[in-house]
Amino acid sequence: MDETSLKSRKVLLINPSFQIRVATYVTGLITIFSVFYPVVIIGVFDFVSGFLTPECLAGTQDSLQSSRNWLLTQVAVVQTTFLVLIFLGTLALAHRIAGPLFKLKNHLQKIKDGAPLSPVQFRRKDFFPEIAEEFNSMVTALAARDRELIAELQRIANDPRSQALRPELQKLAEKLGRMKE
Repeated sequence: MDETSLKSRKVLLINPSFQIRVATYVTGLITIFSVFYPVVIIGVFDFVSGFLTPECLAGTQDSLQSSRNWLLTQVAVVQTTFLVLIFLGTLALAHRIAGPLFKLKNHLQKIKDGAPLSPVQFRRKDFFPEIAEEFNSMVTALAARDRELIAELQRIANDPRSQALRPELQKLAEKLGRMKE
């Protein structure tokens, strides 16, 4: 087992198109739903202001408008901060999704390029541990099947009736043995 495979990834954007798409989608939905929040606050502010009598408002109209603008600014700042945090949190969540798929894809590419068939391991908090387990189960099953094939080839190669085929069978058994490594 490769120790570096279990360490944290240094790059947040493993699959940028997927991760940014997910983060934008989630942040967009939250933005749409959160527009309701400042509208309600300003509506309540205006509603409460409507109960003030003209005598109470004498000389405070500018102050009331200034308070309304300050409140709107504060809501906008909090809302913007909230949306940035949601976007970053969603990127981190998408990282836990894209990371294992990225790792499995790279692992399969290495095997395709000639690396030995070996188990894959995801980080502890990554999603889809069942994919790694199933892949590793397949690796174990293929290794057992290969051992059986190699044993059968060696049995055939050692059979006196197959002396003419012995060199070819030995080459095939060796090739299978190298693939297994």
